[in-house]
Amino acid sequence: EGYVDDPRNTDNAWVETTVRLFLITDRKLAARLKLKTGSDPRSANKAQWCEVDKSVLAEGSGDKLYADHRELIRLALGKAHAM
Repeated sequence: EGYVDDPRNTDNAWVETTVRLFLITDRKLAARLKLKTGSDPRSANKAQWCEVDKSVLAEGSGDKLYADHRELIRLALGKAHAM
């Protein structure tokens, strides 16, 4: 939780992220869960479930991950595999 390196950061404003890991294997349950974005009005209604695989984690994969999110996903997957 806290500051992340992000190209949108400035001297006066910066991005902070809170990460939570939920392991949900039931797709019907996942579909019923309501996702909520942060306080940025430009991101309203953009939260969504997505499949995560090696292609998403590859550098330069063309996805729209911001900041250190790729590394945060790697860390979460490492914890999930250790459970």
